[in-house]
Amino acid sequence: MIFTARIALAEGTALDVREGMAARAKTPPDRTTARAAFERAASSSDADAAASGLFFLGEMDEEEMRFADAVASYEGAMARLPSNRYAQRAASRSSAIKSHAEGGYAPLTRLETLRRDPRLSNDPLAIDALVRDADGFPPGPVRVEARLLAAEAYRGRLGRPEQQLALLWRVVRDPMADVIASREAAVEIVEADIAAGHLDAASQAAAELGPKLDATHRGRVTRLVHRRVAHAIALGELGLVLLLVAVAVLRGGAAKAARAAGRVLPAAVVFSAFAAIAGGLLASAYENGTATPFLLVAPGMLASIVVARAWSAVGSRALAAKVLRAALCASAVFAAALLIMERLTPQYLEGFGL
Repeated sequence: MIFTARIALAEGTALDVREGMAARAKTPPDRTTARAAFERAASSSDADAAASGLFFLGEMDEEEMRFADAVASYEGAMARLPSNRYAQRAASRSSAIKSHAEGGYAPLTRLETLRRDPRLSNDPLAIDALVRDADGFPPGPVRVEARLLAAEAYRGRLGRPEQQLALLWRVVRDPMADVIASREAAVEIVEADIAAGHLDAASQAAAELGPKLDATHRGRVTRLVHRRVAHAIALGELGLVLLLVAVAVLRGGAAKAARAAGRVLPAAVVFSAFAAIAGGLLASAYENGTATPFLLVAPGMLASIVVARAWSAVGSRALAAKVLRAALCASAVFAAALLIMERLTPQYLEGFGL
């Protein structure tokens, strides 16, 4: 009985799998012991133990960037026992590695060497070298991923957005880039242009990217373009009102305008406060509603009322002039509200398509 147990142990058993897992779990991992244990398990007559040992050998091969060996181990695990608990993961990892096999795994090894080393990932010279090497990689996902990795480094850690954009455009124009990579690059292009304040470039990019850019970001670009137009109109409207008020005050007298503004100020304060509070309470009663926009608009409303009263006191008494003043002062409230919200809470403008 003892003799039989020793033979089983020599051939490899589930105990070897557990020994290998324990060795890998150490800090630092005992890779030599782990590999020896998994190799014993892989040679076991117990199909489950053998498949498990092969799977873990595949993981170790992948960690050591021996990608061809990793594929062989993973596929060996699946062949040994398709119902093994690790078979599905083995199939997934084997497929992922084989999809990056261009150049006999040399480009993948080059990419992973940098990706797994934090020092290299933050080294501008190493990133630049990877970009140059990627130009010589065979067409395939490794070249795409190398450019995406470098673009991410240029955007964030290295602060070189122009080089980031150049790489992202190469990704979206690469016929070997899959849908996910193309869409990721498309989003990054638009976000980079927006962050840099280049809204025209973002709009042009959205048009050129076509279906590669998702509807959410396409809509964002459209809203920002509309917001820019609304911003210009709002500034122009407020500028026109202030100009006309200044002309009226010069003609009718500043003292008269100030007295009229002072008389209406208390009532204007009460009215603006009431409008802000009442509107805020009504908005808050709805799900996800908030009183913030009403509270922000209140100062603009107050200023518009005071300016309107001062203008009325020194302006023309003609009916057409009164109608024009009323229309301009009313629109000034909305113009001021837009500029205030754009500055403080731009997210609320999205509900208006801006």
